[in-house]
Amino acid sequence: GLAVTVIGVGAVGRQAALQLACLGVPRLRLVDFDLVEPTNVTTQGYTVADVGRPKVLAAAAAVRAIDPLIEVDAVEDRYR
Repeated sequence: GLAVTVIGVGAVGRQAALQLACLGVPRLRLVDFDLVEPTNVTTQGYTVADVGRPKVLAAAAAVRAIDPLIEVDAVEDRYR
């Protein structure tokens, strides 16, 4: 099936991943090295509970909340 990679799950990347999940993409790879900061709650759509977590893990959880059958590969690293 279709696999999509999203590099960077900040404001735009996180929303792109969520929209891809809504469209039914069966496999997503999320790549980001950053942690969720308090400012990301209001600017990037993360929750207060996400603060301090790796962005890829928080974004992956949000994707799975939309569709738990989506295969999500969360890569905690810079894209190389």
